[in-house]
Amino acid sequence: MKIKKILYSVIFIILLTTPHQQVYAEARTYDIEQTLRTNDIRWRYKIIDGELYKRKYNYTTNQLIGKWEKA
Repeated sequence: MKIKKILYSVIFIILLTTPHQQVYAEARTYDIEQTLRTNDIRWRYKIIDGELYKRKYNYTTNQLIGKWEKA
């Protein structure tokens, strides 16, 4: 019985002398506009030998789509 009192006293002293750490929580928010992007596809134009040509261009991925065709 005496050993239990000593043991509890030691545990109590350890808990009192242990430095406490603060825990910080940060809420994560997601921008729907950034995660659910749609492709921004528009025409690009170019003059070849004096004639106007057009081609679709994906501005989201920076890639040309299809072949050049006369406008």
